[in-house]
Amino acid sequence: MNQHQTFYRHPDLPFLELRCGYDTTACYALHTHAEYSLGAVLRGYSRYQYQQRHFRLSRGDSVFVPANIAHACNLDDANTANSWQYLMLYIHADYWQQLCADWQVKMLFDGKPINSPELFRLLIQLHQTWAMQPDEAAVIEAAWLKCFSQLIKVGYSVRQKDCNDKPCTPLVDDILSWLDHCTSEPLSLARLAQVTGYQRHQILRKFQQELGISPYQYLLNKRIQHAKKLLKSGHPLSEVTYQLGFSDQAHFQHTFKRYTAITPRQYQIQTTTIKTISTTN
Repeated sequence: MNQHQTFYRHPDLPFLELRCGYDTTACYALHTHAEYSLGAVLRGYSRYQYQQRHFRLSRGDSVFVPANIAHACNLDDANTANSWQYLMLYIHADYWQQLCADWQVKMLFDGKPINSPELFRLLIQLHQTWAMQPDEAAVIEAAWLKCFSQLIKVGYSVRQKDCNDKPCTPLVDDILSWLDHCTSEPLSLARLAQVTGYQRHQILRKFQQELGISPYQYLLNKRIQHAKKLLKSGHPLSEVTYQLGFSDQAHFQHTFKRYTAITPRQYQIQTTTIKTISTTN
């Protein structure tokens, strides 16, 4: 598997992370993450899954994925030679929600690809700005806010006070509450049924129906999200493996790569390199 990928981060912009895949065959399992994400296909074709729906993407297509929504985006082998290129911007949820509150908007998307030449151009401009001026936080943030402004135009936006989010049912809320506090514990349906008081078939059906993934997949995603934070902070792989309850490093590395298309070590090296550049320049 080709792994030509670069991460862009800035210590003064901890709420943004840009990932660029070049001539890559990276594949992702159906997953979620705590951040909102905005991506674009630069070259080639991709198979995009948003919950239970499937789309085909090509150059110029963009996608927006809210936090904790099951999705996957992979190389479409039938329609390209052997690789594709993409950009993916991750936006921390707290920052996103504050930004929407400041702009007094709530953006609603149905998961369909976004065909906006202007948004595509601005995402490329953001990448070029970050690559050419990696120390200029104000310039990078200004480039991102141009993307955000355009996203408002292409999305279905309403005034925040007029918008009501659809809440999860009490059953799923109870399960999420328990899962969010047991990222290092073994998981079984019997255990979930015991702590929540619901039947196993109820748990599986409602969780899959509302979130698009199983409770086990959700828990693995939470562990990977936590692993990223620990790796960014410089924790050794052995410690991360132990803290998150994986049986051994091989199991952890396999799971991490399956959900992020990069190994834990590669992810940590990228973080270390970026910190070193930011410190020395």
